[in-house]
Amino acid sequence: REPTHAEMATYLPAGLNQPGSAMIACRTIERFRVDDCEELGEDPPGTGLARALRLASWQFLVRPPRVGGKSMVGSWVRIRFDFTREKRSDSN
Repeated sequence: REPTHAEMATYLPAGLNQPGSAMIACRTIERFRVDDCEELGEDPPGTGLARALRLASWQFLVRPPRVGGKSMVGSWVRIRFDFTREKRSDSN
């Protein structure tokens, strides 16, 4: 489960008006949650998107990898998130 635009809005840097992406690495824990997340990168650099993604990571639900049919809770996963501006409709 990805956070909605509204859920991510409080974590995004003020004044950000361009699309971008970020990647974090997190350890999977019970109930499809993640913990111990670390920032891996962001594009464009210096935007603070990786920090925003790390801070909002508690909202993600992630299935851990499976090996031989067994869920590998405790393994690390990478999460990439693409940030886009929400389109607004103009009423005329």
